[in-house]
Amino acid sequence: MKGCSEWDVGYAPYHLWDLVGTRPFWSNLPKCGTKDELKAAIDEYKKYGIKIYLHAVLNHKAGGDETEVFKAAGVAEDDRDEAYTKFTFPGATEKKYSDFEWHYYHFSGTDWDQRAQRSAVFDDVDGDNGNFDYLMCCDIEYKHPDVVEETKKWAMWEYWKEGVDALDAYLENNGQIRLFDVPLHFNFARAGREGPSFNMRTVFDGTLAESSPESAVTFINNHDTQPFQDLESYVEPWFKPLAAALICLQFDKCLCLFYGDFYGIETKSPEEPHTAIPGRKEMFSRVLLARNQFSYGPQMDYFDHGNCVGWVRFRDEHHPKGLAVVISNSASGYKKMDVGKDKAGQVWADMMGYWKDPVTINQDGWTKFHCHSGSASIWVQKEEGKH
Repeated sequence: MKGCSEWDVGYAPYHLWDLVGTRPFWSNLPKCGTKDELKAAIDEYKKYGIKIYLHAVLNHKAGGDETEVFKAAGVAEDDRDEAYTKFTFPGATEKKYSDFEWHYYHFSGTDWDQRAQRSAVFDDVDGDNGNFDYLMCCDIEYKHPDVVEETKKWAMWEYWKEGVDALDAYLENNGQIRLFDVPLHFNFARAGREGPSFNMRTVFDGTLAESSPESAVTFINNHDTQPFQDLESYVEPWFKPLAAALICLQFDKCLCLFYGDFYGIETKSPEEPHTAIPGRKEMFSRVLLARNQFSYGPQMDYFDHGNCVGWVRFRDEHHPKGLAVVISNSASGYKKMDVGKDKAGQVWADMMGYWKDPVTINQDGWTKFHCHSGSASIWVQKEEGKH
């Protein structure tokens, strides 16, 4: 959507109804493509079985067209602030889909007083440090009924589906809405900090993955939690293989991988080379390969130890091999697990390549699956001729 400047990458939205270009006085050329090109790209992904999430920033607006004067919360009765809270979207093309205009009463806070030329948080919106929920720009007030109706109208415009029955069904069914599992991220961050003292049996406690897995989007880190950000809560690099196994190979876990975890994070500045964080592309690629080829069917958990836990995915009709996973946040360990009598006599190996010795499944379908200290091993049937 159209951002507040030509440098915006989507987090300071100006006009949601305009998928072409930047503000009128910068450029009329598309920055990221037209709506038709977006639809064509989505159709192409679908050919390969890839589903698309729309990540919409609906928390705030930026780059208002005119200032308005209003009373700021928590100050003297006669004190007034002036801010860019009036959005008129000038130009005929701007109002092609909606003629809604935004004013100060459609927002609950702002971060800039134009009259005093100062930056601050002009509201008190959250019990955590007073304003911890408030991030930037003009904070949208969803208690206002007009705001609710405008946002619903826009959401339906983004949902490209012909026929009123399909649209009605979408409004009735919220199952297509997923939420980032922030509590799980914080569990990962705490596990990374605490090391062996963290109880791995509790890693899913209090998370969306535990209470509503069909609605959870699990992740390890993102751009907000990486070092030097306001919401820094970075998951330690040593714990990433364990976290990757948990979000990629557990039953019904929908995942989102952070570019910085996969490819690495650049230095904070050229003068601070020590701030760079290497990527884990090879590790994540192996875990994703295991997810794609082996992580299917019913699951049996072995979360019976505070430091070393594991689980088995048996198989489904299209993926007959299955896998076993062991992770440890302390010393090297093992889990004795049942992969099924139909696997008796098979030789299994760690496809991560960490544990070098293969194991043989006994006649009852059981064996000991190992992993190293602070590591994750993914066990699958060893292919003939491979070491």
